[in-house]
Amino acid sequence: MKKLKLKNIGVLITRPIKQSQELRSAIHEHGGNPILFPVIDIKPLSPVIIKHNKEQLDVASIIIFVSINAAINGKDHFDFTNKKVIAIGPTTKNYLERNDITVTFCPEKEFNSEGLLQSSILKNVKNQIITIVRGESGRESLNIELDRRGAKVQYLTAYKRVEQSHTKEQVNDLNENFQSGIIHFVIIMSFETFKYLSVTLNSKQVQIPASIKFIVPSQRVANKIHAFSENNTCIVSADTQTSSIIGALEKNTLA
Repeated sequence: MKKLKLKNIGVLITRPIKQSQELRSAIHEHGGNPILFPVIDIKPLSPVIIKHNKEQLDVASIIIFVSINAAINGKDHFDFTNKKVIAIGPTTKNYLERNDITVTFCPEKEFNSEGLLQSSILKNVKNQIITIVRGESGRESLNIELDRRGAKVQYLTAYKRVEQSHTKEQVNDLNENFQSGIIHFVIIMSFETFKYLSVTLNSKQVQIPASIKFIVPSQRVANKIHAFSENNTCIVSADTQTSSIIGALEKNTLA
């Protein structure tokens, strides 16, 4: 019989609802208690707006999708003939390939800007035009380094992140779960998510108990959280894949 390592372990998932189901199912299958409390919602920009913005861009030889949301909301605005397509991680890669888009490169690990920059495709990009498909805001490190390497970098914004609204009852229920010890871990996949969660809870005078641990995708996010608040422990997952998050939870379970 399979040992359920997350038995009686409560895990708060702060991802958008549509991106939470796989992780929710995995936590449940490992015996845990997944609790959904999305703090960010993904709002696609109007296809008309995206099309208009795309028409202002130069024709690129390399297209980089820096998130699954960028792929979902941006893929229909490109002709991929004779283009090199780069995906930031396996989830984005799989989505593009399911839509008959050939992905030239995807990092095997480090599903972030640093991982992308290790690609041989991006080593010699002097005078090449590169389009980065992303949300309304994001890290600039990829753009800065590609510009340093001599590329002409341009953005196509395909969606925006907005704060998820919650009812008073939803926040009260979450606070009760915190205070009763039902929740042991909180999944935080970006510092932006942490900030939105903090604002939401602080506005209702709800505090996350110091005993709760955050599962985060990188040391960079952990450092930002620690600079903001030293009350909670951050555990760095190997990456953002569900299997890695489950592995981090099991390794640090209270059971």
